[in-house]
Amino acid sequence: NGFDANNGRFFDPETSEAYEFGLKFDNLWQGRIDGSVSYFNIDKKNVVRSDYNPVTFRADSEISDDNSRGIETELFLNFVKGLQTVINYSYIDAKTVKSITLAKGLRLEGATPHRFTIWTSYAFDEGPLKGFRFGGGIVRAVGPIQQFGTSNSRYVTEDGYTTVGLFARYQTQLIQRPFSIGVNVDNATNEFYVRSRAGVSEPRRVVFSARLDL
Repeated sequence: NGFDANNGRFFDPETSEAYEFGLKFDNLWQGRIDGSVSYFNIDKKNVVRSDYNPVTFRADSEISDDNSRGIETELFLNFVKGLQTVINYSYIDAKTVKSITLAKGLRLEGATPHRFTIWTSYAFDEGPLKGFRFGGGIVRAVGPIQQFGTSNSRYVTEDGYTTVGLFARYQTQLIQRPFSIGVNVDNATNEFYVRSRAGVSEPRRVVFSARLDL
């Protein structure tokens, strides 16, 4: 679990205990609905967290016991032929539960309390547009998202963000071989946000691709 430079000894080892249970369902309403829901709980003891302190010019270290618990849901919808939709939601309550320092009650670094995702696409399987699929999705993260791991930076958080992705694909035949072309647009709205430890988001990116199976 690392070396403590203050006393010349190793920290006690980190241990963890976790469990998860859930329910999965499929082929509801004649195959139009599938999905799952699960609950998890993770307990960790002797977690060592260190951050650089710009005031003292040294690393601050704290030791705590942590708990993460929450739910994850996933829903697959196929109401219309060719139209596919996936909806996800997760809730995470992650924080320190035992500490002799101010770290007690601190949210865990990078843990997003609420996260919503929806992706949908439509494919043409007949007519002049046969082989063409297009779609996109939205990710909504609701904070506060803790950016660092120690109590001296507890007020450095990300409020949340929303990102949009788009794509289009076309599959056909070229010289009697499967051929596809496509375009992906990541972070289409050019949203700026911070994941954790000043790791910022990537700007809008457009990627073109082509594939020929020989």
